[in-house]
Amino acid sequence: MPCAVVLSVANKQYDLAISSFTEAIRCQPKVARHYVDRAWVYSATAQYDKAITDCSQAIKLDPRMERAYLVRGGAYLRKKAYVFAITDLSEAVQLDPADESALQELEAAREASEKAFHPVPPSPETNDLLKDIGASRSKLP
Repeated sequence: MPCAVVLSVANKQYDLAISSFTEAIRCQPKVARHYVDRAWVYSATAQYDKAITDCSQAIKLDPRMERAYLVRGGAYLRKKAYVFAITDLSEAVQLDPADESALQELEAAREASEKAFHPVPPSPETNDLLKDIGASRSKLP
């Protein structure tokens, strides 16, 4: 990554970083790293669909690029697409088991998925309220 782009990202000049990576892609469209670098910036600016698209292109170019799965998995996680997030993050961990950030993201995706699909049961007070609402509805004509 050129120094100017690193400084742009460090200074949160994301538009400049995106244009620099876009130019790199224009000049070298078969270099997977450029797509992942731009995807990271897209993800940092909550442009998750663009990040996913760029990572998918990077994976087409280099299916063993761990960082593409990591960034795409993170974007899916933030979109609450937990199954896709877990799939990509598991692949990232498989490709590089020593990558702590991939392990942490995978754990976060699993926890978020568990909470989403197995919500905390309601309290006894909530259960009583739900029963009262159900009883009131059964009395409606």
